[in-house]
Amino acid sequence: MTFADGKVISARAAGAETVDQTILIHWDAGRQKLAIETRYEPDGSDRYVWVVPLPAPPKVTAATAGMFRTAEIAFAEPVEGPDWDPVVFAVFLLVAATVLGSLEIAVTRTAWRVHTFAYLMFGLGFLLLWISSFTAKAGGGVSVLSRQRAGAYDVATVAADTPDKLAPWLRTRGFKVGEETERVLGEYVRAGWVFSVATLAPDQAQAGRPHPLLFEFSGKEPVYPLRLTGAGATKPLAVEVYFFADQRATCSQLETILCAPTRSSWSSHGYMPLGWPGRIGHAGLRSFAGKAKTITRLSGTLSPADMREDLSFGFTAPLEAGRKLYSEPSARAYSWTAGLWITVIVLAVFWVITTARDSWQRGASGAGRALAWRRLRRAWLVAVALGALTGGSLYVALERVEILPKESLESSTARHKDIAARVDAQDAGSLAKARREAAAFWSGQQNALTGGLVVHEDSPGNYTIEAVDGRLRYHHYDAVGARYRGGAWRVDR
Repeated sequence: MTFADGKVISARAAGAETVDQTILIHWDAGRQKLAIETRYEPDGSDRYVWVVPLPAPPKVTAATAGMFRTAEIAFAEPVEGPDWDPVVFAVFLLVAATVLGSLEIAVTRTAWRVHTFAYLMFGLGFLLLWISSFTAKAGGGVSVLSRQRAGAYDVATVAADTPDKLAPWLRTRGFKVGEETERVLGEYVRAGWVFSVATLAPDQAQAGRPHPLLFEFSGKEPVYPLRLTGAGATKPLAVEVYFFADQRATCSQLETILCAPTRSSWSSHGYMPLGWPGRIGHAGLRSFAGKAKTITRLSGTLSPADMREDLSFGFTAPLEAGRKLYSEPSARAYSWTAGLWITVIVLAVFWVITTARDSWQRGASGAGRALAWRRLRRAWLVAVALGALTGGSLYVALERVEILPKESLESSTARHKDIAARVDAQDAGSLAKARREAAAFWSGQQNALTGGLVVHEDSPGNYTIEAVDGRLRYHHYDAVGARYRGGAWRVDR
């Protein structure tokens, strides 16, 4: 996907091709936090500058990539987990067939026929549901307001006196600024905005994915500056916004994927928080969210024409929203439940109607017994057929996603303990060596929470190694970003 905010300019090209960019927004009574992670395609230059227009001078600090990876999981659409085994419902249906069939012994005197027919219908229904399960899947006129170091960036906050000054100021520093970019910069200058000009350190310029930045500034309304990104754009951009506020955020150009109350949670006990969106265990993300009561996840794809204006946001009542997803086992369980209930209800209705007509008393004669048998046979046929049809249809209709098995997480936890025992015994001078050893240890290993690879990052399923008080400390992170020490599921606060 491609995400957008600001523009990366190199010394070789007027605009380095942005591959993706993700943002987090926190709005609280005129104060906005804007965290941005960007990735671009290096063009061979060793100098890049990232220009972000803002309505007021910001405080700029370094953020961690783990905040964004945690947000992707913590604020994903809720998934119903496998809380029960659908085989249990198969047993219930079998028992129901046996009990209801046994009730007819005194009337039909051919209970074995009823049992046989019921078992056949049960088997047919089970077979249909089982088959259905296989369908899944600065120059003059430019003032430097402040300078600061933010991680790998040298950040200058600048303001231009007139619209035609900022682009020349960038050019005198060796960066290529195209005509369309210059025009948009002028529009922001006329509106009285300032610019954070973040120059990436030369030793990291070719990485293509530097660490994120966090901007904090004042404003009249929350803003997502998009026009500069759209300057000269020829391809659509997918926009992903995680918005923290006291109310539900809305945007006419974006779809609401999720709206849920934020839940400050130290941990998910190591497991994927199925069905619990909004839980925040990551310390950095929890600090970013502050006391916001609601998280809204917005998403959409914007054409170059859509990016001619900045995105504007509104607010409404914080009603929970979002699709409901199901794991494979839970989808089968819900399908079996629905099928069972339909079967039982149809048989119950048949029993009530038949009893009301006093058919069983009239069944003393041969004709009466034959009538009772035909009615019972039809009832079983209709009940089981409707149950199987309902269960199979529901299974096909439910939107299913794959989740990693618990065994994968347990195996990963054991490996975290193994490497933690080696790392924690070393002194701080061995930091670089320990990180290389850990990278080799985890090389090619699947992340038990995300399905990707395990990397050195403060995000779900991954790990970090830091020097603390002269010793090395190994941490790993659960599904909501909570940090654990020494490979155990013990939160390190």
